[in-house]
This record gives sequence, structure tokens and C-alpha cells, in this order.
Amino acid sequence: MRLINRMRLAFDALPENESFARVALSAFTVSMNPTMDVLSDLRTAVSEAVTNAIVHAYKEEGGTIEMDAAIREDGVLLLSVCDQ
Repeated sequence: MRLINRMRLAFDALPENESFARVALSAFTVSMNPTMDVLSDLRTAVSEAVTNAIVHAYKEEGGTIEMDAAIREDGVLLLSVCDQ
């Protein structure tokens, strides 16, 4: 399936960047015209994934979190949040 839009972010694994990730994804999905319920669920999923990476993957050492999102032509949102 063809992608019609894509974004990639890399940011430090800091607690304050959890809100940045939520806002970035929210802005990216505006073109999909999500309902408030869907947007809330997406923000929660990103928040949980980023927080998990900060707390469990890096602990005190720090590191980088990468977030990729893409919108397919059929309206499906693909999202990944990765740590090392």
C-alpha cells in the first residue's frame, strides 16, 4: 500500500520529551481528521511507549528514542516507537 505522508523523529530519552512526542503525533495526524476519542487513544499509546523506553530501556544512562509515523493511502496510520 502506498504511503501518502511520513515523519521520523529522534529525540533524547528525557521525561520532558514524552509530551513532545504526543504533540508531534497529534500534529501529524491532523490531515486524517481524527475524532477526539481516536486522538486521545493515539496520544495515550505514544505516551506509554515513550515512557516505557525512558524508564525501562535507558534508566539513568539516557539514549535516543526514534518515532516513525506514516499514513497509508487507505487511511491507516502506521506508528513505531523504538529504543536501543
